[in-house]
Amino acid sequence: LCCALPFVGCVREQQPSPEIVAEIKTLEQRTIAPNSSLERAASIRKQHAMSVEADWQVRISSTTREYFGWVKQQLGADYHVVSQTESVLTMGKTLPGDSYTLEFTNGSGSPIDVRFLATGD
Repeated sequence: LCCALPFVGCVREQQPSPEIVAEIKTLEQRTIAPNSSLERAASIRKQHAMSVEADWQVRISSTTREYFGWVKQQLGADYHVVSQTESVLTMGKTLPGDSYTLEFTNGSGSPIDVRFLATGD
């Protein structure tokens, strides 16, 4: 009954696991190509008990196609390509109990928007 009413301390904000935070930080670094830079650092949000979302931006000096090729090579040992269009590359990784999805989007030719989603099975 406590959590049905807005009492202070009733709802505890859960933090993402240290493993997920470490994965996001590692991916943030691994998605910065040579001659590119981090435009906006990762913002990490726990959506609900079973998912964590993060996003960041990478400013690239190459074309989107060149960047997508580079990032596929960079992450290929861990992540597989789920789908790819001219402006969106989606990669995924499945672990026991978890699925990670990375989406790279270049809508206007400026920075690449990177979105990470971890979901529990």
